Amino acid sequence: MRFIRITLFVLMGVLPLCTLLAWGTYRHTNAYQDSLRAKMEEELGRPVAVERFRFLRPNKMRLEGVKIFDGSGSETQSPQTPPLMEMPWILVLQSTDWEKDDPVRQMELVLPELTLDPRCLEPLWRFHQRTLERSDRQSPAELRVTVTGPVRVRGGETLELMDAKLWMRPAEDGTGHETDISFRFSEAGPDAPAAQWTLVRMNLRHGAQETGAPIIATIKTGENGLPTQLLASLFPPLLHLGDESRFYGKIVLQQMFTGWSGAFQGEFTQVDLSRYFKQIGQTAMMLGTGTLKLDAAEFYSGQLVRAEGRFSARNGRVYRDLLDRIIPLTGLTTRGIPLEMSPLVMFSQFVFDFSYEDGKIQIAGACEGVGPGVYLVGRNGPILCEPQAGKKPISAALLGELLR
Repeated sequence: MRFIRITLFVLMGVLPLCTLLAWGTYRHTNAYQDSLRAKMEEELGRPVAVERFRFLRPNKMRLEGVKIFDGSGSETQSPQTPPLMEMPWILVLQSTDWEKDDPVRQMELVLPELTLDPRCLEPLWRFHQRTLERSDRQSPAELRVTVTGPVRVRGGETLELMDAKLWMRPAEDGTGHETDISFRFSEAGPDAPAAQWTLVRMNLRHGAQETGAPIIATIKTGENGLPTQLLASLFPPLLHLGDESRFYGKIVLQQMFTGWSGAFQGEFTQVDLSRYFKQIGQTAMMLGTGTLKLDAAEFYSGQLVRAEGRFSARNGRVYRDLLDRIIPLTGLTTRGIPLEMSPLVMFSQFVFDFSYEDGKIQIAGACEGVGPGVYLVGRNGPILCEPQAGKKPISAALLGELLR
């Protein structure tokens, strides 16, 4: 009997304690820490440097002095090479939600601040993809990332983001996953008042990896909108809306092998007419600002394929040369403009509805208070109007003679 009690004591007490002590000792060895670093490099596909690993509990770890580099491992030894990502420390917490039918592994990362290089998008996307693949092969996974301080994006001018959060989780319908990303930023700098901070929300919806389903990203702007220049990498023609233009609304994106595809729904404000309408020589043909409202606009690999909406501008100026070019291309008519007048025409309204598809664009004048079919209204009434007879659709090639 005494032998049985001693055996039970060894099996249930001494061996587990020795195992924990041995495991705790092994976790502090260089070999184990090197294996963790190697795993991080495998997940990110980039060299990783960690100054110190601190194991607080079996499911809680703190990584200090974390840097992620681009290229070969030799970069970690070069102080002249800025890292892609740099963090003072990362707190890693792991757990499992057993209350759901299929237990969900949970990981939470907490960072005090984060410094990013614009080149970091590829390794971040790779990590996101790896997490999805691992979650599909094993049990479902949930990942939360919270940055309690600023996220600084290096560039010509450092951009500072605040309240950055990421939450990746299994989709509620049980097919694939979805990821929510949110952050705030101010173009006026970190000391700007709260009213000048823009909230950006992004949702990524992705089906199960084995189905080959694409990842669909949805971006919703806050009440302050987004600078159009930030969206030009997705759809380059947006550069022609001007430096002050902003977008308010929703964007749905899908990354293809040949570039970005997706759709816009919302409006672009402060559109610079001198940039939007083609110059003749060194002279801007139209001056002022306008609003481009898109009920729907779809683009594929950076090229517009379908759009409908309204363009409107108030209290601007147009050169007579532009009107002389518009008339033969569109079949529109002018009235109320004496031939001897100044080459610069003042207008109070410039409004038209449009529909674009299959390389053809339909336009219809929509100025208010002057009857149907009026595009341009001056001081003395309508200037540019619909013809009496019906007009044919305008080709995109002809429109390119007027617009960039």
